Amino acid sequence: MGDRAYEKSIFQSLVEFDRAFLGEELADWSQPLDERDFPDIIATTASGRRVGLELGEWLNQEETSTSRSTEKAQEAMLAALGPQRANTTVHIGRVWLSRKPGSYVRPADAGDFRDQVFTCIDHCDFDGSLWGSPTGHSVASFELAPYPALAKYLNGLRLRRRKLGESWPEGFDWIGFPARVGSHSADTMLQPLLQLVDKKLRHYGRGRSGFNHLSLIVFYNRALFYNSTVETLDFTFEDAARMAGDLISGDPGPFDSAFVFDATGPKRLLRLYARVAA
Repeated sequence: MGDRAYEKSIFQSLVEFDRAFLGEELADWSQPLDERDFPDIIATTASGRRVGLELGEWLNQEETSTSRSTEKAQEAMLAALGPQRANTTVHIGRVWLSRKPGSYVRPADAGDFRDQVFTCIDHCDFDGSLWGSPTGHSVASFELAPYPALAKYLNGLRLRRRKLGESWPEGFDWIGFPARVGSHSADTMLQPLLQLVDKKLRHYGRGRSGFNHLSLIVFYNRALFYNSTVETLDFTFEDAARMAGDLISGDPGPFDSAFVFDATGPKRLLRLYARVAA
């Protein structure tokens, strides 16, 4: 059972991308009144065929949980920092905070945290000896001793050097967190895809429920923000889709077709499986 409003928006995006992805245009579609009903979308094609579409989101749930927890902690830290003043530094373009795992700034520490962040930045900007590197300067954890509120919650700060002519509009947040990076293999995202497909095939068996055509739609969306990338140096999005298609072809259950829809930009729709008419 998913978020119906979210699933509706994803399917609307798919229809806008390709209204005839099943071979003919969909005349209309809707969600069943009872969210427990199978499938998630009921549609009618231009020729009057009744079509059912089951949706499933491709996510690494463990990574998603960790990423969301990290995101909330980062948002709380930025809230403690408060509105960011204009960047009037000479040397500094952006500032990346390195949060200690599990740390949340206590409300009682928010004022000191904010003051010490800007004091530390100003001190580094004023010290011309720190700016010999074209990439900038890092403040290590042991250098945070003069700033106890920072030492309590941060492992350090990364100060990216200002680029020539770089400036910021009023209200631009120039202090934040670096993009999440980490080591991963093709299996990090491939296995969740295969597990999702297998779960859908086993759960719904072979019942057709009066539909002329049943299709499985696996969609990729929030994983872009919360999960490792699908692709590695020797593994592509298409490789993952092909392997999921191989799994479905072995025993497609009730489904006549299956697709993976990349709802991120630019959108793409890959066919995983199509039942061959007898």
